[in-house]
Amino acid sequence: MVNNSTTDLIVSEAIAQTYLWFLCGIGIPANTLAIIVILTMQSMTPATFLIASLAFFDGTALIVKLVVYLMDVYATPPCKTSFIVNFFSMMTNWTLAYVCLERFISVCYPLKKIYLVTLLRCVACVAITAAAMLSYYVPVFTLIFFWNYNDTSCWVHNEYDEFYFYYHRWINETLVLFIPYIAVVVLTFIIVVKLKVNAKQRRKSLQFTGSANSKTPCSYTERVIKENERVESTLTIMMICTAILFIVLTLPSFLYFIVDKNSLRYPLLFKQLKYILYDSTHALNFFIYFFSTAKFRCRFYKLIGVDRCRNRCKCESGESREGEDDMSPNTHLTNFSTNQ
Repeated sequence: MVNNSTTDLIVSEAIAQTYLWFLCGIGIPANTLAIIVILTMQSMTPATFLIASLAFFDGTALIVKLVVYLMDVYATPPCKTSFIVNFFSMMTNWTLAYVCLERFISVCYPLKKIYLVTLLRCVACVAITAAAMLSYYVPVFTLIFFWNYNDTSCWVHNEYDEFYFYYHRWINETLVLFIPYIAVVVLTFIIVVKLKVNAKQRRKSLQFTGSANSKTPCSYTERVIKENERVESTLTIMMICTAILFIVLTLPSFLYFIVDKNSLRYPLLFKQLKYILYDSTHALNFFIYFFSTAKFRCRFYKLIGVDRCRNRCKCESGESREGEDDMSPNTHLTNFSTNQ
């Protein structure tokens, strides 16, 4: 067991009182902008739905955590509804796992993507996940918690002590972190390996056919196909960057729970830092999208009325005519799939 110094306690308390305000200050506007940028696309696709859902759950998780913190500050902590914090954190992690799964299918099974990944199936996955988790959390928290008016705090019924402090602890962490974390790590690794294999095969093919030096003009259909490939590659890079950010920032929480059963061997300051890193995953995805792809930046600039990307966006599709813009993949910045 670690004896926390007075300095550690003071610093940890100061961090706890300020970091959520900072993350909400940047994360809520950023996630709102991400949703607006995505939903201003000309069509709703599985990709736009998943990314918009991820931004929605990220923003909502930050709001809920701040509200719960304020309730605790004013001595009115939630009791039977306290699961809502874990629920929204869990939904962000699972939605990111679904984004990785969609990219995995796109990269590894591109010919099957059209009928495997549909908007209806993506909506169903998110809805079923939310319903399944609520079907566990709502009954459990309704039964095991009660408000002790004498102590003005939330208590656990004695008969549920063992379940809550042992079994629920593992069930909760498995649902919120373990399964999504492992899924994101595995899928991201497979995608990176597959991309390297595809790049190697493509280089060999270009060397063999000599097409890299070909100056034959491309037809409009070929330009659309090539542009769609560029969009797919860009979105895969976005996903990989977001996944790596998630893996790195949530690793301390992942190890913290596994290595030390009772969470007593870590300094209080370390515990607070892991909370900051974990909660930061809800605030930084917009910036990952913005800095990892020019297409997202151009759409954002267009939304706020800045024309700095006009020439770039016009040139990206080659010599495509103005009347063909609606058919071009350029109009679908987050189009993970050509399937509508």
